[in-house]
Amino acid sequence: PYCNREFYNGVIFYRIMGRDDSEEITNRKFLEMVPTISSSKLLGKRSFLSTPLLNNLKDIPHLRIVFSLFGILGFPIILRGGISSSLSRFLQDLVNCWDGLLHVSNFLVLFVTLAVAVSCAHLLELDQRMPKGRRDDKKYILCTIGRWSITPKILGFFLVSFFSLLPTFGSVLQVVCPSLLWNPFLWGTYRVYLPHELYQATLGVCLGARSANNEPLCLSDENWNTLSSGSLSSRNPNDVEFVMKGIDYVMNKSGGIILNVMSRDTIESIIPLRENVEAFHRFVPNLSVVVFENDSVDGSREAFKNWSEDSTGYTVDLMECEEVFDCVFGQSHRYDSFEAKNFITSSSIGKMGTFRQRMVDYIVESPEYKDYTHMIVVDLDLGISLSPLGILHSLGKSTERPIASSARQPWPGSLGTLVPPYDFSAFRPIETKYNRKLLSLHEKYCDMMPLGHRWRNVCDAMSSMHLMLMLEADRSGKAFGNELHEVLSAYNGGTIYPIKKIREVQPQYDSGKDGQRCEHIGFNLGFQETMFVNPKWGMNIHPAKPGGPSGWRAMKNILKFLFNSTLTLMFTIQAVIPAAIFIFSVMVLGMDLLYPLFVRTMIVAVVKTTVTSHALPLPLAEKRYRQVKQI
Repeated sequence: PYCNREFYNGVIFYRIMGRDDSEEITNRKFLEMVPTISSSKLLGKRSFLSTPLLNNLKDIPHLRIVFSLFGILGFPIILRGGISSSLSRFLQDLVNCWDGLLHVSNFLVLFVTLAVAVSCAHLLELDQRMPKGRRDDKKYILCTIGRWSITPKILGFFLVSFFSLLPTFGSVLQVVCPSLLWNPFLWGTYRVYLPHELYQATLGVCLGARSANNEPLCLSDENWNTLSSGSLSSRNPNDVEFVMKGIDYVMNKSGGIILNVMSRDTIESIIPLRENVEAFHRFVPNLSVVVFENDSVDGSREAFKNWSEDSTGYTVDLMECEEVFDCVFGQSHRYDSFEAKNFITSSSIGKMGTFRQRMVDYIVESPEYKDYTHMIVVDLDLGISLSPLGILHSLGKSTERPIASSARQPWPGSLGTLVPPYDFSAFRPIETKYNRKLLSLHEKYCDMMPLGHRWRNVCDAMSSMHLMLMLEADRSGKAFGNELHEVLSAYNGGTIYPIKKIREVQPQYDSGKDGQRCEHIGFNLGFQETMFVNPKWGMNIHPAKPGGPSGWRAMKNILKFLFNSTLTLMFTIQAVIPAAIFIFSVMVLGMDLLYPLFVRTMIVAVVKTTVTSHALPLPLAEKRYRQVKQI
């Protein structure tokens, strides 16, 4: 695109960079010259930045590219306050950082922006609209729509607007009307494993043995896949080893396992829970379900009573409340808090911490559970498979420390490009020298509102820094072969706790000093040691039934934050600034570096091919050649 050229009798006629004089050289001389064409000439004729005040700076060779590289590489380094000594770690941190800042996979933004940048450069060159003399981007018109002239800069602003608004409106859609429809990148690839699939998958199971076909537990690999929500394989010796260790533990060493369940208006989730329990019971001989239900109006308590009477081989223990009949406390749901004078300063946790601690005390003090070794706290309302083999794998890994699942759900607004563990409120990473600045920035982010404000609970799900830290912890586990990774606190819809340890250190559920901290954090920190997250204990949450509030109940709360002047300004800055830095930097690199390098490579390839075989194998080059020949 930088030389008008014609192949004629072995001689190349060319015009470089709009020069008026033509010269004649041989193929050999041209091949020697092409790779050494001045970079300043290649870069000087095309520019994305158009501020007149920068024209003098833009004349300096490579300066635009340096600024762009600094934007993409330097911005994350500044946020983290340092750089890793390992190149692979640095690249992973770079990906995590931009994923967290953009709230959508940076690879999607990168691909779209590069496609636009290269297309702009290509169209400008085809139409020969390269102005001479001092550069003026107003002359770089791609097309005209009415009175509007479309330039690369206009397209850049359009991309910034689109990828800034995408997380906001995508999140609102996912919360108000949750659906797989808003996650197109998961279509056909994201499978939700449901409890009713477990019964068929456990048929013919033989504990501690292999089938005639040498299948562990006499289960096919497809059944292993179903019983672990796609996280374990019977063909992986490491997976089989730890699942067998877990089975040996529950069969020969454990006095029993307790499923700890809280319920309020969860009538639709009771049958899925029962299907989970009865599938898990095939592997665990001594199993009990302890249920705390309160204030339901949909018949949940009656359903649990019926289940308690019908259960066979395991027990369903529905707790009673001495102070009130059937645990009807007459309190509104924590998502509503009708009793509060000011909803925005009411507790996001409500009585959850109190009720959960009540369950722990009941389990620890009840004589019938004195020999039980582990308590598994699960979210009832998710309605998905609890991954029985994933639980056994966790017990095979460790029986002495708490282990959280890695249940996942699509990140709202990411179009399904990000699927992290879903419980951001309960997550707290281990502080290191390398993440200390991110932790400090996240703390300041939450401190934008005073103690007692609901923002101090919501901020965990809104913070770019917290998302970076979650992605870093999750992906570090995958990077080391899906091994357990340590955190200070996590939940993700299911966590295994050793009851002996609970009796020893007596951790307490609470909602923090202002009533806004997730109750799981206080309990997890009470163990006074780190806990694990097991990537192999996977659960896929249905996009149409996400964890937490949804529908207009959730939208009501969102609007109260969006129209807060301080938070609205912060949301705007958080969405626009990172998108602008990333997209404008990629546009510059695409137009000023990648496209020229591609064209130079193509020219050399065409000339060499012509000299050796008199053929033009590249369609683009052949098209250019024909255009020049017609002239």
